[in-house]
Amino acid sequence: MIIKILRISFLYVGTIIGAGFATGKELTAFFDGANIFTLIFGGIVLGLFAGYYLYLGKTFDEDLSNIAFGKYSKLFDALVFCSVFFVFVSMFDTSDIILFDMFQIKYGGYFTILLTLISALVGISFIKKINGLVIPAIVIMIIIIFAKNPTATIQGKTTLFSPILYAGMNIMLAGYIIKPEGKGLSNGNIATITIITSIIFAIIMTMLFEIVKGSNDIMPLFTISKLYNLEIIAGLIIYFAIITTALSTEAVLIDYLTPYVKNKYIIGLALFLVAIPFKIYVGFEDIVAFIYPIVSILGVLVTILSLLRLFIYYNR
Repeated sequence: MIIKILRISFLYVGTIIGAGFATGKELTAFFDGANIFTLIFGGIVLGLFAGYYLYLGKTFDEDLSNIAFGKYSKLFDALVFCSVFFVFVSMFDTSDIILFDMFQIKYGGYFTILLTLISALVGISFIKKINGLVIPAIVIMIIIIFAKNPTATIQGKTTLFSPILYAGMNIMLAGYIIKPEGKGLSNGNIATITIITSIIFAIIMTMLFEIVKGSNDIMPLFTISKLYNLEIIAGLIIYFAIITTALSTEAVLIDYLTPYVKNKYIIGLALFLVAIPFKIYVGFEDIVAFIYPIVSILGVLVTILSLLRLFIYYNR
């Protein structure tokens, strides 16, 4: 059982620690001006969300969309689809930025996103194998850069809202993935996973924030890595994280659209073409600034609605 507990824990951690997290931009956007206690609490909230959604999976056989929205479950599906699509567009833009910064390659994002069509050919199992290498590399990179100048920001604001909103933003996809894993787990197993993920996120989020705090760059971790002559290593790790995140999001989008369009290659091509204008006119920075807060609120709403359903279930 310990192997299963660790597998589920790392599945959840890996779902959240992707390219968006690795750039550092998400943390500067959600936790600007925060102190170390807010970041630690943010890690704990992410762990609690993991435990809660696993408990939902243990309690209900229904899809998360049916639990939260009942007969309006198609609305939830549409919200998840939009959330994942904008992450997909973000990867389009960030790959453009990092390839140009590292190698002066123009239009590298178009090449990168075309690679996501591989997901239509090889499936999610291939993505998991790559992700199994990229996620530890991200964590090691954060630890190495943090060790160059370890700090702890005591001054700053302590707030509950930023951690909850950040967890809400991530749970739209992570909850969808983690909820089925709750089936067959005991309450003790779920509690153990909650503790493991809380500790991991509290440590990694705090270290990453201490590295990137105060930066207004689009990819602050990559920028700061240049101070320590680690930009090639950091850039490649972030780039491969972008690839795996893009592949993962397209796999989810294709899965959502397959009941409506049977040919998955057409779906992949259509997603690529539709993403282009969003990449050109919106981009990663605006998505983080304007779209992610909306996704955060929706994630919190889904959690509240599912909690209400759980309350009704135990008081019927």
